[in-house]
Amino acid sequence: MRHVFQISELYAEDEIANEREGNPILKRIWHEYLAEKATHWATKDEPASPAVASLPAASVQPWTITSKGHYEKAAGWPVSAMRIHGIASSSTINSHGYALIAHGMEAVLPVPLLSSHKGHSSPIGECYYVRKSDTRVYVRAALHDNEAGRFAWDLIQRGELRCFSGAGKNCKVQGIVDGKTFYGAWALSEVSICRQGANPDSIFEILRPGDDGEKFFSPDISKSLDEPRLPYRGVWRSDEAYMPGDYVTHSGSLWHGNIESKGLRPGDGNLGWTMAVKSGQAKKLEQAGR
Repeated sequence: MRHVFQISELYAEDEIANEREGNPILKRIWHEYLAEKATHWATKDEPASPAVASLPAASVQPWTITSKGHYEKAAGWPVSAMRIHGIASSSTINSHGYALIAHGMEAVLPVPLLSSHKGHSSPIGECYYVRKSDTRVYVRAALHDNEAGRFAWDLIQRGELRCFSGAGKNCKVQGIVDGKTFYGAWALSEVSICRQGANPDSIFEILRPGDDGEKFFSPDISKSLDEPRLPYRGVWRSDEAYMPGDYVTHSGSLWHGNIESKGLRPGDGNLGWTMAVKSGQAKKLEQAGR
């Protein structure tokens, strides 16, 4: 055990209290914990969660209130253009038989982005923005621009990865009812992309310019999202913004976008676009997109 603050989410505070006597190291750490917990961590907008007491003071960013009455925080703007967004967690009881109550969530940004909860020492990206309501935790994440990140991005574009799975730490049990455990306060430790998550609400999609994410707070999330499809954007236009992975037609050919761009014309000798289908055959896609 490296530190009391890193204890498993199932290791409750009362269990720590019972074991601290007779163990001088644990007793000292316990007193440090109580001292930090007593510190005033709250902002004027959001009352402090018990999970906050487990996080370093200097690293806890304050929450601000949105126009919709949600709480949000951010950690800068990512360099990578491979961005996704969706519900990392919700208050819904998951298939493991417990619920992480959304409004009790705390986070220190950026939060690591993993694949199926593997590779903690080498995340494939990071969550740079989080927003919470009474029932849902929404995040925006960017994949790292390397081989692993681009491989994951390709799976996302093909619709093979559409689920998030959020992991919690420093969880405080609110109560146990009919075998179901409710954690009223917890800290978001990492978010994973996966093929099928334990929480039916935890789904995501590619983040497009101008998308504010409010659709993820609709009563039925799944009906608010687009079905997986080839990201064909129609005929290339100089005033349109394009993301990596977008397809356009230009001069009769189909082009694949390699970078985030606007006004970068396909076929002008730049590295922003790669020809996918030669002139003539791409007319079918162009006509189908009308």
